Amino acid sequence: MPESELKQKSKNQKYKMEIVFIIVLFMSPFLLLSTYLMTARRKSFWKIFIVHTIAFAIYMTFVINYSKLLTGHDEYGLGQIVLGILFVITDIIIGFVHGLYITLKNKNIKTRNDVR
Repeated sequence: MPESELKQKSKNQKYKMEIVFIIVLFMSPFLLLSTYLMTARRKSFWKIFIVHTIAFAIYMTFVINYSKLLTGHDEYGLGQIVLGILFVITDIIIGFVHGLYITLKNKNIKTRNDVR
């Protein structure tokens, strides 16, 4: 493959990753809301809420105090901001998957009890 084709392919892949990041960034508030709606009626809602709040506080403490370990020299603080956003988005996605798991698990148990 000629070098120009490799550069173009690399540029297209970078563009696709930017699109994915932007989509996930805009979807994260809806994922968070749907997670809370899925788990709001559960007894474990407040446990889940407190765990995610503590995780958020730990993420932000890490980003504020130790982000230079991951980003190196960061004159304008952009790496710190992006790292904070990525940690929050990751927490929201993990919370959504966990909420979805809890909801589906409870529906399966309810369905099995209805069949008997």
